Amino acid sequence: MRWLMGLALLSGCLPGKVSYGDVEVLPLVHPANDRNRWYVVVDTGEHGEHLFFLDTGYSITTCDDAFAEALSLPVKGRMMVRGDAGVLAAGRSVIPSMNIGGHRVENFRCMTRDLDSTSSIKDPKEVAVAGVIGADLLQHFYVTIDPTTATVRLSDPHEMRLEKGADDVIRLPRENVWSPRRALAVELGGSKLHPVIDTGTSGTHIDGERLGLEWVRVREGAIVRASGADGMVVRDIYFYEEDIGFAGQQLQGVSLISRESVPWKDGLLGLNVLGQFHQEYDWRRGRARLVPIEGSDVPSWREWQHNHIKE
Repeated sequence: MRWLMGLALLSGCLPGKVSYGDVEVLPLVHPANDRNRWYVVVDTGEHGEHLFFLDTGYSITTCDDAFAEALSLPVKGRMMVRGDAGVLAAGRSVIPSMNIGGHRVENFRCMTRDLDSTSSIKDPKEVAVAGVIGADLLQHFYVTIDPTTATVRLSDPHEMRLEKGADDVIRLPRENVWSPRRALAVELGGSKLHPVIDTGTSGTHIDGERLGLEWVRVREGAIVRASGADGMVVRDIYFYEEDIGFAGQQLQGVSLISRESVPWKDGLLGLNVLGQFHQEYDWRRGRARLVPIEGSDVPSWREWQHNHIKE
């Protein structure tokens, strides 16, 4: 099924034009029903303020069908996409020219589907989720994620860059030749892996069985929310605790979640690891800088809204 994703990307799901402007900080928040993952509040300008899921591990920027309907976006064509919960059919739309983080984006294409029923993103009671900002859009920016101030900055990659060969700069190879997703070299259980950098998952997922790791506990028949036709799948989940090393950093006893894989895919590096760092991604050049932090303070959407109104 890898060809499905490649075909989708090659057939018009890549972003259009970006006109760079002055950076506008995007607040980093979480809704009440998803406390462990990150969303951003985007003031799109004439189309209003909306909440988007921030997912570096998802290739295709996505519009929820309700958001597309509210903006009267015509659905042009269909595409098939494989998720952890199976293959789903989705529409394709063109996002109207709008502001994102201080920049103007035009002719951006997005996958259109009902996120609530076909993904792990469930509708919060307090605010609608407009869509998913994926790696195909983020690759046009120098991306800074700061959990300590709960902010995201999208900067012009022509003005900011991470220098090749610098001591604190990490190389981020592409997942494959056509993918906008980036991977990070790590050492785990005596093996060298390249899991995808994935802010869209709260945990880190690896194929522990293939690596010969010993699990510490198991949840049998667990219901897992995931992208796919039904938005969920039932399976046994095995948990591991292992040390992870990368770029001079050593994390002790990291909780890992089982994920079946194929030899050319090494899993997902999630927020239980990434959330411990101030992150800078020079997406275009495939480089990153990760600086350890003491702790994070990502507020709920309600908390942010309350403080935003007071200001």
